[in-house]
Amino acid sequence: MNNLNLLLNLPIAHRGLHNDLIPENTIHAIDSAFKNNFNCEIDVRLTKDNKVIVFHDDSLLRLCGIDRFVNDLTYEEIKNYEISKSSETIPLLTDVLKIIPNNKILLIELKNMNLPGTLEELVLEEIRNYHDRVCLQSFSPFTTTWFKRKTRNIPVGFITSDFQDEEINVFTKFFLTRKLLVKYIKPDFLSVDININPKKISFFKKLDLPILTWTIDSFEMLNKSKDFSNNIIFEKINPFSYDT
Repeated sequence: MNNLNLLLNLPIAHRGLHNDLIPENTIHAIDSAFKNNFNCEIDVRLTKDNKVIVFHDDSLLRLCGIDRFVNDLTYEEIKNYEISKSSETIPLLTDVLKIIPNNKILLIELKNMNLPGTLEELVLEEIRNYHDRVCLQSFSPFTTTWFKRKTRNIPVGFITSDFQDEEINVFTKFFLTRKLLVKYIKPDFLSVDININPKKISFFKKLDLPILTWTIDSFEMLNKSKDFSNNIIFEKINPFSYDT
């Protein structure tokens, strides 16, 4: 079974299996996802000294209560900050890769909307020994196509949304929501916002690509996703307990 089949085979825990006690994107949350028989999705970004950390936001404010941007701080400065009043800290990607079981997939989302550069190069280097246990995805068409050119045996997905609640400029929003962009990128799979315009769903289904839906946080959304997705990225629910 190749990476893509493995990715589609088990529900994917969004930022790990986190809750009020176990913060998102931590070693504990990621390990819990794997131990509960799920695949796992994480986010990665760069520190000031070019360390690849597992963290979603560009700022430490929401999770650490520190009003500083990640890329203004070195990892030595960041590594001791506790997340969400827990004892958990922000891990390096290299540490997370070490705990992926042989029969599970780590789905890595790269948080970079600029042109591909240091983040992509470092992630590519760090995943070389884990090519059979990782998949990649990004909102950036440039990052997606960069990895498509650089990798042959690692599935690369494109994330898409209507960006209704995102604070991005009008040009970027227009560019990223074009359906024809997907045909140009030629990703291995799509990662689609569950609340996307239904007309786009019809278009994506015609492309004959595997589709993940995110973020599924209720059984109502889970039921909705079954109409067009091959797998889900979930949180707050246990997909295995869903009773059809």
